[in-house]
Amino acid sequence: MPAALLSRSMRDGTVVGQTAKGKTQLLPPFTLGKNTHVGVPWNLAHIMIFQSMQGTATMLQGETRESPGGCTIGSLMGMEEAGVYDHVGGARREAVTLARLMETTPHVNDTRH
Repeated sequence: MPAALLSRSMRDGTVVGQTAKGKTQLLPPFTLGKNTHVGVPWNLAHIMIFQSMQGTATMLQGETRESPGGCTIGSLMGMEEAGVYDHVGGARREAVTLARLMETTPHVNDTRH
């Protein structure tokens, strides 16, 4: 069943759904936490991320291959060392802030005041 959003959460939910495809495959707990920080309720963020992961897994099922030499874990370690988690969170907050600039309602986690 698709996630049902209140109209006031629609812009936040759009940002979560759009960016989830590229980030949730490797960073689900992080992505869930950051989505709740930008105003999406925890239960809805959980449903939307799960749906995104499920859809991605279905699409990639036929293309799954093992990575030689552990390059996947190596890239994850590199992202952690570079502090990528913080940058992804900042990018998420910025995306939501820009979406909210289309309206007049400020939010505590907006990056521009």
